[in-house]
Amino acid sequence: MGDGGFDAWMMARQYAAETRRVYGIYVRKAGEFCDLDAATTEELADWLETLRGSAPSRIAARKALILYFTSIGRDPNPAEKLPRLPEPHRLPRPLSEGEHRRWIAAAHELGGIQEVAGLLMATTGARIGEVRQAQWADLYLTEPGYWRVRGKGARRQGPRWRQQPLHPVVVGLLAGWRTPGTFVFPGARGPLSDGAMRKLLVEVGARAGLGYVTPHRIRHSVATYVLEHTGNMKAAQELLGHATMNPTMVYAQLLPERLRSVVNELPA
Repeated sequence: MGDGGFDAWMMARQYAAETRRVYGIYVRKAGEFCDLDAATTEELADWLETLRGSAPSRIAARKALILYFTSIGRDPNPAEKLPRLPEPHRLPRPLSEGEHRRWIAAAHELGGIQEVAGLLMATTGARIGEVRQAQWADLYLTEPGYWRVRGKGARRQGPRWRQQPLHPVVVGLLAGWRTPGTFVFPGARGPLSDGAMRKLLVEVGARAGLGYVTPHRIRHSVATYVLEHTGNMKAAQELLGHATMNPTMVYAQLLPERLRSVVNELPA
């Protein structure tokens, strides 16, 4: 399978455009180092040692190789035996509550798809892939409205579905937005592409005077807002569609002021 075949394989499985680009580069570089059709785990490990930069680049390269050999059906997969590197622990960087409100105001000002998609993301904490692939059949726009979200899931178990309440303002926006066809945000074929949706949403941050704000940062902001105002970790987990509490616990580390206020209220 050439570069185009691997990219098509990833595209069919809805990998983001940037992920496909980066994984394609790693696979091409590995192919220049050794014959991938016959490569052994030892040869792949030698190639990984040639990579300069941080551990995340080698982690991504290992993932790219595992996917590549999976795509060509090579069994056993030689990349799966490569030594694992510990995943770097990165705290999300949410917007402040004031910045989040400015982002929403900018989405309203821009109107159109940026208002509808932006408000859907900013009031649900959904992933960009979930938003751009939203289907009318999964939206219930009579009060109280909700969205049956097709979330991420394990490869064998398939997607995890969750029922997401919709803000009344978003229900009204969607009712007025009604597009023909299956998808809420249609593209040339199927849903709007990942790249096109990202570009539209990044423009919202620029309009708000916040610079470059990634869609995933909006998701972080929603999670932090929920925890700051409710302190309900389970609610945040359900909102974000996390299968376990562990990924949600990261957000607890972002609330030092809330922790201080609790400590200050203790009898002493």
